[in-house]
Amino acid sequence: MATNNRQNTLLANTVWQKIYRTFSQADFKSYDFDTIRRTLIDYLKLNYPESFNDFIESSEYVALIDMIAYVAQSISYRVDLNSRENFIDLAERKESVLRLARLISYQPKRTISGSGFLKIQSITTTESVLDSNGQNLADTPILWNDLTNDNWQDQFNSVLNASLPKNQFVNKPELSSTIAGVPTQLYRINGSNFDLPIYPFSKSINGINMEFEVVPCSFANESYVYEEAPVLGNSLSLLYKNDSKGFGSNNTGYFVHFKQGNLNSQDFSITNTAPNTIVSITENNINNDDVFLFKLDQNGVVEQKWTKVPAIIGNNVIYNNLEKTETEQFAVVSKANDQIDLVFSDGVYGTLPQGNFRSFFRQSNGLTYQINKSDVQNINISVDYVSKSGQINTITLNCSLQSNVSNASRSQTINDIKTLAPQSYYTNNRMVSAEDYQIVPLTENPSIVKAKAQVRSASGISRFLDITDPTGVYSQTDIVSDDGVLYTEEDTETFDFQFSIDTDIENVIDTDLTDVIQSSSLRQYYYSNFARISAGGTKTWNKSTQTTNQVTGYIQDTGPLSVGSFTSTNLLYVRPNTLLKFTAPSGKHFMTQNGTLMTGTAGHPGSADTIWCKVISIEGDGSNGGQGNLSDGTGPIVLNELVPTTAELAEIIPSFVSTVSSTLKTSIIDNVKNYKNFGLGYNAVKEEWYVIDQDNINTGEFSLANAEDTTDSNLDSSWLIRFETNGVSYTVSNRSTRYIFQSASRNKFYFDETVKINDPETGFTIKDKIRILKSNTKADFVSNLTFDYDWQIVKNVLDSDGYADTRKMQVGFFDADDDGVVDNPDLFTLIVDPKTDVTKKYVFLQTTTTSGFEETNIIDNTNFVVVATEDDITQPSAYPNGQLFYFYDSDTFKTYDSTEDELVSATGYTAKLGRQDLLYNYNHGAPRNRRIDPAVSNLIDIYVITRSYNENIREWLRNNQTTTRPSEPTIFELENDYLKNLDSLKSVSDEIIFNPGEFKLLFGPGADSKLQATFKIVKNKNATISDSQIKSDVISAIDTFFSIDFWDFGENFYFTELAAYIHNQTAPDVSSVVIVPSESGNSFGSLFQVYAEDNQIFISSATVDNVEIITSISAETIKATGTVVSSSTTVSSTGTTTSTSTTGTTSTTGTVASSVTTTTGGTSGGYY
Repeated sequence: MATNNRQNTLLANTVWQKIYRTFSQADFKSYDFDTIRRTLIDYLKLNYPESFNDFIESSEYVALIDMIAYVAQSISYRVDLNSRENFIDLAERKESVLRLARLISYQPKRTISGSGFLKIQSITTTESVLDSNGQNLADTPILWNDLTNDNWQDQFNSVLNASLPKNQFVNKPELSSTIAGVPTQLYRINGSNFDLPIYPFSKSINGINMEFEVVPCSFANESYVYEEAPVLGNSLSLLYKNDSKGFGSNNTGYFVHFKQGNLNSQDFSITNTAPNTIVSITENNINNDDVFLFKLDQNGVVEQKWTKVPAIIGNNVIYNNLEKTETEQFAVVSKANDQIDLVFSDGVYGTLPQGNFRSFFRQSNGLTYQINKSDVQNINISVDYVSKSGQINTITLNCSLQSNVSNASRSQTINDIKTLAPQSYYTNNRMVSAEDYQIVPLTENPSIVKAKAQVRSASGISRFLDITDPTGVYSQTDIVSDDGVLYTEEDTETFDFQFSIDTDIENVIDTDLTDVIQSSSLRQYYYSNFARISAGGTKTWNKSTQTTNQVTGYIQDTGPLSVGSFTSTNLLYVRPNTLLKFTAPSGKHFMTQNGTLMTGTAGHPGSADTIWCKVISIEGDGSNGGQGNLSDGTGPIVLNELVPTTAELAEIIPSFVSTVSSTLKTSIIDNVKNYKNFGLGYNAVKEEWYVIDQDNINTGEFSLANAEDTTDSNLDSSWLIRFETNGVSYTVSNRSTRYIFQSASRNKFYFDETVKINDPETGFTIKDKIRILKSNTKADFVSNLTFDYDWQIVKNVLDSDGYADTRKMQVGFFDADDDGVVDNPDLFTLIVDPKTDVTKKYVFLQTTTTSGFEETNIIDNTNFVVVATEDDITQPSAYPNGQLFYFYDSDTFKTYDSTEDELVSATGYTAKLGRQDLLYNYNHGAPRNRRIDPAVSNLIDIYVITRSYNENIREWLRNNQTTTRPSEPTIFELENDYLKNLDSLKSVSDEIIFNPGEFKLLFGPGADSKLQATFKIVKNKNATISDSQIKSDVISAIDTFFSIDFWDFGENFYFTELAAYIHNQTAPDVSSVVIVPSESGNSFGSLFQVYAEDNQIFISSATVDNVEIITSISAETIKATGTVVSSSTTVSSTGTTTSTSTTGTTSTTGTVASSVTTTTGGTSGGYY
C-alpha cells in the first residue's frame, strides 16, 4: 500500500505535470484541417525557427505538415463522432440509439404487423352431415345469417359440430370469457395435421402485394386474444363473438385470427454454457410480438417451451415479473433493421441454456398501412379434420374482413426513440398521472401517431353520493312512464348438445336441462295450461298461531279436514309447496301486514281481496286426526303468508317439481345413449316427471287428454320437454309461456342476468321489477286497478337474429322471498283478462326489414279493426283505404283496398294478447361494485390518430380527393387493437375509453365552406421564378406547416404563424401573403384564428388552385370594407430603403390597415 502511495504521489503526479508543461504552447482547440495546419506551422516557427524555415507550398516539409493535419482532423472527427454516439440526443447510428435506450430500460418497438379477425361467412364440409330435417349438407356451402334459409343456423351448427372434437360442440366451447366487452367463446377444429396449423393467403393492400397467415389464437389467462405459440400438431381455433346486436352484426359470428408476414424458424445449438449468453438472429423485419423459443431433444422434437420476458420497462432476464418457477426464460433485444438478439439468463435467476433450440419468428413487411374491409374478402381456408367416425374430411371456411385494420406500423425511427425513451423513463411503466396518460399510449403502440388523454369524470366526490346513470349499467334507476305494453306469447325454446360419454349427458342434465325446468317460462306454462283445482264447497282456514310471515292452522268446514294422501277429496292436492288461493269472506278484505280481516272493500295500503300462499309443511294428515291443533297449540299446516281465520280456500295449484330425480336422470341417459326421440311430461297429481318414449310421443298441440298413454300410437302430446336427435346431436325443446313488457317509445331497460344483489337488511334478493300502477284501469276499462302489481324482470329478449332489444324485457310472476313459488300467478289475468272485452286485448307488432336487419315495433291498436271473423265486416267500403283489420279467430290480417273494394291480405303484422298504454314504474338495482362512485373511479377518454389513418388521409389529399375519404378507426377497432397493451398499465380505479381523433380540413376542397380560402400572394418584382412554381412552393410550405408532428388535439390555428412560415420558406420570391375567405359572407380576417374541438387536429386540404398571384393588396383583392392601407417596406442588401403605399376606398366608413415587411436577401416578415 505504501509503495503505491509513494509512486503515485511522488512520481506519477510529477510526470503528468511535466507532460502538461511540455504541451503548454500547443493549441488544443484546433480540430479542422486548416486550423491544425496553421497551428503546426506556428509551433514550428516558435520553437524551431532555425531548423524549419522552409514553408513554401512546394516544400516537402509542408507536405508532411498537411499529412499530419489531415490525420489529426480525421482522428478529431472520429473522437467527436464517438462522443456524440454516447448521448441519446446526439447519436445518429440506430445501434447507438437502441443501446442508449436500453440503458434507461426502454424497449424500442420493432415493426408491428397488421392483424385482425376474419369473419366466417360460410362453411362447407366434405362429410355427410345431416341437419335436423335429414338433409345431407355435404359439399353444400352454408351461409352465416342466410336470410333466404330459415334453417341456416341449425345447418351451420351441424357442419361446425362435425369438425369439432367429441368434447366440444356449439355452446360447449374450450374456453369462454368476455373480451373487450363482448362475450367470446373459443372452439378448436379437430385437425388431422401434424405440422403447424398456419394457413397463408395474399392480398394487395394499397397496391402492394402482402403475405398473410391465419393462425391459431387463444385468450387463456388473459383479457385479450393472442396468437398461440407455434406447436406442431396444434389445431386451428375459432372464436365465436356475440355483441347482442343480431346475427347480422359485424361483431357477431365465428372468426379466425390473421397476421401479416411469414412465420420462419432458425435452429441453433449451445454447447458451452455461460452467463448472459447471446444468440443473434440476423434476419431483417422481425416483428415486435411474434418471437417464440423451444428447446429440442436429440431427435429434433420440441421438448420444452421457453418463456419470453415481457418487453416492458425494467424487465430483463435478471429482474422481471415472471413467476419464480419460470426459470427457462429469455429476452429479446432489438437491433438495427429489426434484427434481434436472444439474451439468456445468468444461471442464478434463470436457467443457463444448453442443447439444441429452435426459434420461431414472424417477418413482416415493415410498413405502415391500413387494411380496408374491401381489401380482404372471400378468403377460403381449407382445413382437414378427423370426424366423429375417425374419417379424414375437409371443412372450408370462407372468410371476410368486417372492420378496417389500422394497427400495422413500421419500426420506431431514431427520432421516435429519442423522443419516447426519456418520456417512457419518466412514466416508469405505469399510468397514474395525467402526463402518464399522454405518454404511455405512444410508447406502447408505435402505430399511434398522436394521442391525447382527457378525464371525463374524476374522483373526489363522497362515495355516499350516488350519481344516477340513466342507462342503468352503473347505478340504480327508478323511472315512471305511461307507454308500457304488456303481452304474452306461447312458444318453444331450444338448446342443442352432443355427447361422447355418460358424463357429458349428466352435465347437460345438471346444467342446461335443470335451467329449463327451473325457468320462469316453463313454470308459467304450467300455471297457464294445467287445470287449477277447486277446493269443492266452502272450506275455510283456521289460524292457530302467527309468527313473522308464517301462520299455522288447519282447513275446516264443520271441523278440521284431512289433506294430502289422507283424503279422496280435492284436498288431496294440498301438499308441501302447493299454492293455495284464499279469498276474503263477503263484505270483508284482508290486511296483509298483520293477518287480519277488515270490514269494507280493499284498495287502501296493505289491503287485499285475495291471498296466494305456499304450504310450507304438513304434520300428519293436516287435521291432527280431526282434533285440529297439535298438543303445543300450533296448527298442523304451516303457510308462508299471514292468512286469517275464516279466509275461504278457493283454488289449489299442485306443486311444480323443479328438480331431476335420480330415476328420471337414469331414464334420460338411457334414451339419449340409444339416440331415441322422447319427451318429458309432468303428473301434477303425483308431483313427478315421467318419460314419453318415441312410440307414444305426439309432437302436436299440448293436451292432457292422452297423458301417459302407452299404446304405442303416438297419442301423448302432454310433453313439456322434448328430446329430438338427428343421429349426431340432440335438440331439446321446451314449451314456454313468456310475458313481455315493452316501452313503446320512451325507455330502454338494462338487466344483467349474471348479477344477483342481496339486501343486507332483509336477506332477500333485490330484483329488477316493473310495477303496473293502480292508476291504470282494470281489465274492463271501467274503474281503476285496486292495487299496484309487481312483475319481476327475468331475462333479456333476443330477437330472431340474435339482437338484444333493450326496449323490452321478459318478465315473470314475482317471487319476493326466493322460495321458488310465485307470489301471485294471476297477475296477467288481473291486468289484462283476455276473456273480457277481447277486441281491446290485443297488442300489435309490425316487423320491418332495414338494411338486412329485422326490427319489430309496436303499432297502436287504434289502427286496427278487431273482430272475430271476416263475416263481421259487412260493408268494407265504409272504411278508408288502407284500413287494417285483425280477425282473431283465424289470426289473420287484412287491409281494405278501395280500388278493388275488397279486403286483401296484409303481411308483417303480429297480434299478441295484452294491453298497451300502461302506467308503470321501472326499478333497477345495481350492485355496489357497479355504482358510479367518483371516490374510486376515473373515466379517461383517449383520442387517437393512428399512423396509417394519418398517412391515408394525407395521401387522399395529395391525390386531390379523387377517391373516397378514408374513414377513421371505430371505437371497437381501437379498443381491440390497443386496450390490451394499456389495461395492465393503468390504475385499477381508471377506465380507458378510446375515441377516434378527427382531422379538421382547412382552406381547400372538402373543408367546411366557411373555412375555405384563397391565399393571395404578392410576388417580388425582382423574382425570376414562375407563378406556378411559387404556387407549388406555397402549398408545400402549408403542407409542412400542418404536419402531424407540429400539432396536438384541440390546438387553435393562427394565420400569423402560417404567414411567417410561408415567408421563411419562400423568401425572397414572395413579398406578401394574405388569406381571403372563399365564402362571400365571410369578411377579410375571419380566418386569422380558427378554433379546434378537443378531438380535432387541423390539416390543410389546399391545392395550387387555392393560391392566387396578385400584383398588390387592395380592398377588392382581400374582400375588406372601409379604407384599406397597405404599406410595404423593402430593405435591400445595400441598406437602401424605399416605401410605397396604396389606398383603396369603399363606400363604408372605417379603416383596415395592414403592413407587410419584406427583407430582400434576408429574412421576411408576415402579414397580419
